[in-house]
Amino acid sequence: MNLLTFRPLLVLALFSFTLALPTIAMSMSWERAIESVKKREAELYEKAEELRTEDTGHLGSIYGTYNMQEHRCSILGRMLGKTEAIRHLEEEPFEGSDDAYEYLIEANNLGNWVYAAERLIKRSKAWKVRTWNFECAGKLEIPSSEWIEDKHADAFFVVHDDILQILGPVTIGYSARLETALNQNQQVTTVALGSGGGNVIEAFKAGIIIRKRRLDTTLWDQCYSACPLVFLGGVERFTSSPYQEFGFHQISNEAGDPAPFNDPIYQKVAQYIDLMGATSKQIVSWMWSEPPSQMMTLDYDDRLCEVGLTTWIQRGCSR
Repeated sequence: MNLLTFRPLLVLALFSFTLALPTIAMSMSWERAIESVKKREAELYEKAEELRTEDTGHLGSIYGTYNMQEHRCSILGRMLGKTEAIRHLEEEPFEGSDDAYEYLIEANNLGNWVYAAERLIKRSKAWKVRTWNFECAGKLEIPSSEWIEDKHADAFFVVHDDILQILGPVTIGYSARLETALNQNQQVTTVALGSGGGNVIEAFKAGIIIRKRRLDTTLWDQCYSACPLVFLGGVERFTSSPYQEFGFHQISNEAGDPAPFNDPIYQKVAQYIDLMGATSKQIVSWMWSEPPSQMMTLDYDDRLCEVGLTTWIQRGCSR
């Protein structure tokens, strides 16, 4: 058994219910499933304490997001009827050990599953579909063909405490909606982004709004194409585990044709990047490196700090 690939939905079948795995989510509410996993989490922590010795260490911060993307995708897959596509993410359950540390890892793993599930059940189906397409389809050995049609054209804006989460394309009106959301939620200090890209001019406007308000930026999901330009608006620009991707490619027109490298739009991009305190030469070169149909991606990479796109990466670089 591989501890690092354990998935907690199987705990429900082994310890609490006799249901077959494919029917677990359909045969009980998500609320009941979450409570069952919480109970098993507490049992594992209790067992860890029984086995604890002087040599038993404490879990490091790296376990704070342990298996988080796998959990989110397995949960979303079940919620959206993609059970077969995520079955490989649900491995054999933990069968016990004489090592307290292994119990701590498993208990923490279940806690991370609960964290993901509690938040995902509150989201609309449209949000779940968009998150599935960003985080799961084409990743974690889930086929790209499992992508689900997204019928919502614009980005979703959701405020959670002092964080404004924005998920979706940078369309015309994006910056105006951003300003409205910030005006209505004065407590916001951080804008968390996830986007496949969109309109470059709208990205400029959004980034400038963020900078004028002295807000920070982070990633809620993948950040592609025009999205890094919005991200640059943050005073502090940070990413943390599980690390999401930045993606770069050439600017295109509405027909999908790439803009020539001498097009004035690239000069505007470079001026904007420099204005935000980053290195335009390198970032524009990343954009030029792939055609509009492809993507050059970076996530946990010191180059992001070196060019000033990020100011801090958890357990990585800083600037």
